[in-house]
Amino acid sequence: MQLIALEDGKSVIALYAQKGKDYTCPGCQGTVRLRGGKQYQLHFFHPNPKTNCTNHSKSPYHLQTQLRLKKIFPDAHMEHYFPEVNRFADVVVPSKKLIFEVQCSPISLFEVRARQKAYARTGYLLVWILHEKNFNKRRLSDSERHLRKFPSYYTNIDPRGKGWIYDQLELISDVKRFYIGKKCPIHLTQHYYFKKDMFQKSPKSLTDRIENWPVFFSGDLLFRIWRDPDFSDLLTHLEKKGKRQKTKKIWITLFKNIVALHDKHLKAALLRNAKRS
Repeated sequence: MQLIALEDGKSVIALYAQKGKDYTCPGCQGTVRLRGGKQYQLHFFHPNPKTNCTNHSKSPYHLQTQLRLKKIFPDAHMEHYFPEVNRFADVVVPSKKLIFEVQCSPISLFEVRARQKAYARTGYLLVWILHEKNFNKRRLSDSERHLRKFPSYYTNIDPRGKGWIYDQLELISDVKRFYIGKKCPIHLTQHYYFKKDMFQKSPKSLTDRIENWPVFFSGDLLFRIWRDPDFSDLLTHLEKKGKRQKTKKIWITLFKNIVALHDKHLKAALLRNAKRS
């Protein structure tokens, strides 16, 4: 269901569009029109669908997350076109020079790097919003592991628009999460650039952020340890707790494997003795 179209190069949300009027699809540049009403949600459709257009197939999770960002930033543009890189960004906030890319479906590491390289040329800061529909699982894809080194957060916004955008403490070993802390809702309206000696102490799990993130946002983990250094001690304690849990799981798994191996050899020995007798 497509909720966004263009009129004279500017984004128009279906709720504020007019029936019987031609609009432009930001994906394929084809003509779209408005339909829906009392029984069906207002949305745009292609009178002459193009097979190469993926804009109309965006999930309601994706669209509702875009609308949430639009609500947070009244001056934001949805499906904003950057001609210099020939790309449409999900949500752009000109006043803060921010680009938000909403990702609900799986994405390759190649495409992630391509978008990062392209948007870096625009002079805007790129922030990724990853939907837990396909991300924030126990096992991380190559693309998600890469994205966690750059400004990125998670969301659980559902098709009705309920949910929030959040940060979390997580402990990762290779491609698996073995500890996930509580969700911390973040406030995207306020972001802060790093300054020298801004963090006197920080947990090891946030080292990549401090080294690679150019900014952080109000409410996220970096913001919380910046405003309250004692919070860093709490996160360090949770890290140790998580690692102890991991160690305990490793030993339990090892013990189970040893028992299984012992039972296997014991069964084989009993069978051999039975044949001899």
